[in-house]
Amino acid sequence: MAAVTNLAIWAPNLPEALVELPDHVARILGTPSAAVTDPVALGESGGPALIVLTGCSDASVFRELDPVIADRTAPTALVIGDGWIGTEGPDVASALIGAGAVALARSIAVRRRATGRVNVVCIPESLIGAAGSQHGPLLLQIGSADIADVVAFVLGDQSFYIDGQVLYADGGRQLFSSLTA
Repeated sequence: MAAVTNLAIWAPNLPEALVELPDHVARILGTPSAAVTDPVALGESGGPALIVLTGCSDASVFRELDPVIADRTAPTALVIGDGWIGTEGPDVASALIGAGAVALARSIAVRRRATGRVNVVCIPESLIGAAGSQHGPLLLQIGSADIADVVAFVLGDQSFYIDGQVLYADGGRQLFSSLTA
């Protein structure tokens, strides 16, 4: 893997269960992480970016993220909860954020000409405090270290061919949704 510099982290409200996620990802990639205060600062970072949207409640953030991510030449990972796939989660805002993140990643992937890439990593809603009714077939307790493995993969050199995709780190819950096509 090529040397990675300055893993940029943007997370307006990082849930307690994900506090260690940036450190896990940085350790796997072999680089220090640096928190940025707003989405525009992501465009100024030359290395990969981790954007955690699980604590975000305002979909207008996508107007800011779109041009910033589209102009990046380094990979970007968007982390969202999996409640957008049709569980009975109580928070409609998280479903809108999830669907918006997927639409943003796919839109950028098909229109960009730069060398960067953007992918979405879905994590269990129960991990971030909003347990839905669906349960996956894998009886696993998913933690931030597990999610970090997936995020590090999509930010690393081994996934250079993956762009605009949704990867689920949720024990197979998406298998029960008709919305995952």
